[in-house]
Amino acid sequence: MAETSVEAGLKRENHKANRPQTYDAFTVTGARLFVAERKTGKIYEIQGLPLEWRPFSDLSWADEETLMFDRWSAPHYGVHYSINVKSKRLMAAVPFPDQVYLKRQRQTRKDRVTK
Repeated sequence: MAETSVEAGLKRENHKANRPQTYDAFTVTGARLFVAERKTGKIYEIQGLPLEWRPFSDLSWADEETLMFDRWSAPHYGVHYSINVKSKRLMAAVPFPDQVYLKRQRQTRKDRVTK
């Protein structure tokens, strides 16, 4: 997370505040993710995650300081991220497929076994 500012005129999307209303998370143009600390007024951008051109989705707060979100690398395959905004550290990056991808993978393996 790098301290930054949001350029004037950019529309903040997907706004999510944590329960005690101490942090706000939001995207700009879908592919840029920010966290604003209400007490200090500082804004941080989450940077360095793979596939920077892909949009973030499903922003949610697990607790007062853990932001979770997804970034899909393909229509049926994504990575679920968890970041502690207080310590500004990545806690987890877990790849996951959806049901369509899993079904296709199972079928491909079954086809290989039967050949």
